[in-house]
Amino acid sequence: GGRITHDPGERISWTNRPPVSLVMDTDINGKIVTETDPELRAKLVVDSSEDKRNRMKQVCSHCHTPDYINGFYEQYDDFVVLYNEKFAKPGRSIMASLRAEELITPTQFDEPIEWTWFYLWHHEGRRARHGASMMAPDYAHWHGMYEVAERFYEELIPQAKEITKHARESGQKLKADRVDAEIDAILSRPEHKWQENGHSREE
Repeated sequence: GGRITHDPGERISWTNRPPVSLVMDTDINGKIVTETDPELRAKLVVDSSEDKRNRMKQVCSHCHTPDYINGFYEQYDDFVVLYNEKFAKPGRSIMASLRAEELITPTQFDEPIEWTWFYLWHHEGRRARHGASMMAPDYAHWHGMYEVAERFYEELIPQAKEITKHARESGQKLKADRVDAEIDAILSRPEHKWQENGHSREE
């Protein structure tokens, strides 16, 4: 068997702590590598997420078949990528755009949309991702992605649009237009088209 360790970090292939989940490629100090250039990244990574996952699979294999293990990881990866790409990265982008245009203040949590974003990724988003990682469907869906989607469509987007509306009314048209362009670009993506087509939330 593998080396005995009580450090679960040696077997975890995603970190679901930040707003956007990251693969657990770590450097010589055990820190997550965020470098995006492939060549530079390859030089920095000492322990890859795949290495960690393979160690976890060895543990899983004491009770489960390879198909079962691989099926779980396929579902888990798809779930995290869906969360990242559909909600987390767009939400982060909208918040960054509002801050860059100075339509929200530099102070944290002094405006409702900042609380909305925090709840989306820190509460519902983490709950969803951890639910998927632990094969807990109620937490992954009903207490997770359903609430992530509700928070995104019913609060974050309307609040962002309300901010740009007030900005435009106060003479900050160019700033409002740039943020609205960011929002419109996000909502025009295929995964968000259901709203434009008039489908219900149940669909």
